[in-house]
Amino acid sequence: MNYSIAAFAARRRRPRLASAIGYRLVLIGCFAVSGCAQALSSLVGTVRDASGAAIPGATVKAVAQQTGITVIREATATGDYVFNILPIGAYSLIFSAPRFRVLQVNGIQTHVATILRQDAVLELAPVTATAEVTSSTPLVPTESAEIGQLVESRQITELPLNVRHVLSLLTLSAGAETGPSPAARFTSLERPALAGGRAGYTVFRVDGADVNSQNLPAASIEPGLDAVQEFRAITQLAPASDTSTSSVHIAIRSGTNAFHGSVYEFFRNNVLDAHPFFQRRIVVPGFTPQSDQLRYNQFGGVLGGPVRKNRTFFFFDTELIRSVTHTQVRTTAPTQSMLQGDFSGVNPLGGATLRPFAPVIDPATQQPFPANRIPDLRFSAFAQRFIAAGGFLAANCVTCQAAGLGFNFAGEEPTHTNNNLYLGRIDHRFSDRDALFGTFQVQRSDAVSIPSPNPIAVLETPVRAYLGVLDEIHTFGPTTINELRIGYTRLRQTLQQQQDANGAFTFQNTPTSLPSLYPTLAFGGYSQTFGNGAISDRNFSLEDSWGFSDNITHIHGAHELKAGFELIPARFWNTVNLNAFFCLCR
Repeated sequence: MNYSIAAFAARRRRPRLASAIGYRLVLIGCFAVSGCAQALSSLVGTVRDASGAAIPGATVKAVAQQTGITVIREATATGDYVFNILPIGAYSLIFSAPRFRVLQVNGIQTHVATILRQDAVLELAPVTATAEVTSSTPLVPTESAEIGQLVESRQITELPLNVRHVLSLLTLSAGAETGPSPAARFTSLERPALAGGRAGYTVFRVDGADVNSQNLPAASIEPGLDAVQEFRAITQLAPASDTSTSSVHIAIRSGTNAFHGSVYEFFRNNVLDAHPFFQRRIVVPGFTPQSDQLRYNQFGGVLGGPVRKNRTFFFFDTELIRSVTHTQVRTTAPTQSMLQGDFSGVNPLGGATLRPFAPVIDPATQQPFPANRIPDLRFSAFAQRFIAAGGFLAANCVTCQAAGLGFNFAGEEPTHTNNNLYLGRIDHRFSDRDALFGTFQVQRSDAVSIPSPNPIAVLETPVRAYLGVLDEIHTFGPTTINELRIGYTRLRQTLQQQQDANGAFTFQNTPTSLPSLYPTLAFGGYSQTFGNGAISDRNFSLEDSWGFSDNITHIHGAHELKAGFELIPARFWNTVNLNAFFCLCR
């Protein structure tokens, strides 16, 4: 067990920075405003009179416009107020103080992991009066030095994202590298390199919970696009509580006082695609060119609303994907005569020159086989069983080779994928002092693929992913508030071959290879391998990760004292498939 402990201090409203990796316990203490692993938002400001003097003891109310929930704070002796744990949404701020006119500011939009400032100037009033103004989000954040990109709900639903992949929003962030790059150590959307950092050093959080896998750090789960309220990528100077220099925060939508829902379907079909401009049509007797086949359907719906108005709300999202693809494969394969030991014909590796085979030497006599044919009795037991099992692809388009197309075999690589995602969230406010929300997601994916046209290489890759978050906020008083969060993620991945090769050969694969994999053969000059197309790969992996964090905030005068910890124990179990690999290469 390895622990990394850190403590930090900073001046008022200045960012902090630190990191802890692996199985970790992070302790944080600071004088600052930015939150600890924020899944929520913060509002700060100062209440003054017309002369610029602070108004101590002024009452500040934050009223959520969609849920009616009200949170009350009292300005300090310096006129400062802080709402540091607010659900994301639109708010009205109401400022009041004795002998001053009430000021109401509407349309304040808070954002995930973001601190906004809204100052107020109250005017003296001889009689009771209220002034209403409309606020706008400041163009330049002034409360922290974090650098990043915020994407709001409307942008999320309107942007044309390929396959509606929410992590594709990372490509909107400056300095985000998400494409395959060996130099950046295997970058991807789930494992980006941000602002020059290394891949795997970005912390992903869903509703505040760390969802990074611990084996090869990456996002282990992601919600459906329609379930996301806001997406924020912090590329530089992430707060110390994020335990990294960069982080990605995803906030899940919650229900409101009104019922809202939608249904959708997105589909793609290759019959609607234009013919690729640079792809020429091949006309050869005995060969019919075929474009890649695609049938892709992505459909689902969301529903949210009140269970009890101003008190309890629900939100539910489901997304289903059904995908079928067929890709035509063109390669060079041995002819049927070659598989029977007859090498008297044309060597398919000679291309359009139609060159004959060189003499095949008998290793027992060091003389060529008569007529360049190997007798059946000279075939090894392994070769006989491998050919009988269909381990070799036989050429099916000799005319293609003769026409100079560079291949003599055409086949298909089909893939079938079913993906089901279900997500739910409940928000409940017990009283003015206690609020609770919980998020749960289940994702099931089943894919069947053939990495080569060989039927003995059919692979199944079922994936199961789970996420649970429970967050409780307790207000001890106008100046002290606590947030407790528990998170859990589970990722289970399996790669298995449909056919079991156990007993098919005279050798046995490793005991952990269940089912036993067919061997893989490679020959010099042939780009296509034969047999099991997966070679060796992970057979089974299971990762469980728990997250426990608690953050307490106390306002003292012009300062905000914040302390907290985050504990993330993780368990990883991996079983690797190993199969025989033979390479007859020159």
